[in-house]
Amino acid sequence: MHSGIGARRIAEYLLEQNRVPSLVITLDTTPLFKGQRGLALYSRPWEFGSVSPSEELVAATQAVEKYMQRIHPSIRICNNTNDYVIYGTVLNSASSPPVPSLALEPAIYPYHQTNERVYLSDIETVIGVLRFFLETFPGVLGSARFSGYTH
Repeated sequence: MHSGIGARRIAEYLLEQNRVPSLVITLDTTPLFKGQRGLALYSRPWEFGSVSPSEELVAATQAVEKYMQRIHPSIRICNNTNDYVIYGTVLNSASSPPVPSLALEPAIYPYHQTNERVYLSDIETVIGVLRFFLETFPGVLGSARFSGYTH
């Protein structure tokens, strides 16, 4: 077994069933904040995967990043490995139009150790950001693609 096997199986299934999403957002935790509260958005899976991003994928990803920053201005845009990399790699190696793949992650500390902790307020923030995003971002719940979003 290796990490990401579930994400790989789900992404391959979506491709096989021709049910490719317009966007993938995974939820996990990040050690980035070293014990402080915070919310991170990992957003560039191509830096860790084997797919070179098209201009369309970069533009669509940046549109989501900008919108998330408008919702939560202190969100930290950064990058790390996680299942969003698997989704982004698999879905973008075989599909068109592009599928942005991002991870929304509250702080955790200490990471992968006894007594890991996550601030409840960070979890509440993730829920609020995700809910507002899903309810308001153009094209997420509809059939329209959103790569043209520029606000």
